[in-house]
Amino acid sequence: MHYQNDWGQHQEVTMAMIHRPWTDDETAMLRVLAGTLPPKDIAKAIGRTRAAVTIRAHEMHLSLRRLDPDGVERNWAKVCPG
Repeated sequence: MHYQNDWGQHQEVTMAMIHRPWTDDETAMLRVLAGTLPPKDIAKAIGRTRAAVTIRAHEMHLSLRRLDPDGVERNWAKVCPG
């Protein structure tokens, strides 16, 4: 199957372009879990991919960064490398 992109070019539709719409329950669960768990754990709990969770959180203007116990936002990838 092919489609015409914004520039008039024809491209093949891949499985990555086909997605399942988010349900209200999944969206609500993401809103509750954002910032409390790592994105991979949120994805597992919701039944979505990490990429899908990241994109949906961005669309909803949600931060996936977690707060440390003192309530300070940290970049945990830099604090705990590996």
